[in-house]
Amino acid sequence: MALKSEVFLNAQVLISTTTALGDNDVSNLVTAVDFQRTYDILDDTTMGESAHSRKAGLETVTATVDFVQRFSTDGSSITQSLDNLLQTLADLSTSGNPFLISFTPGAGLVASDNPRYSFLAILESYSPMTGSVGDILKTSCPFQSAGGSVERSSSS
Repeated sequence: MALKSEVFLNAQVLISTTTALGDNDVSNLVTAVDFQRTYDILDDTTMGESAHSRKAGLETVTATVDFVQRFSTDGSSITQSLDNLLQTLADLSTSGNPFLISFTPGAGLVASDNPRYSFLAILESYSPMTGSVGDILKTSCPFQSAGGSVERSSSS
């Protein structure tokens, strides 16, 4: 019997302007999410060993979220425009204030098969407009961890 594949259709993306759980559900403006956890690999090989020995070091957490850009609130689930929210996040980031960002693979309740990943972040860069004539206006935002670890929740 073949394993059932996951189809990425309805992720939930919550972004806060504080360090509390996200109060801005931007999911209906998201077209792609790339969430990554990587670790420095440290070589701790000593004399007399016949092969390299390694262990994981510090973690790096990054996320890139692609959005359909909105300068108005029409058709959006957030009370301010996406541009206003992202500009607020850019201002917070440049003043050294992190915010919480959370991802859930599905829009349903947080559960063992629909975990929520959250981390304190800063916005690495913000490009308000990317596109050519006739294109849908989009923006891609890279987020970096502001320190601390990723919280993985499997219940609400």
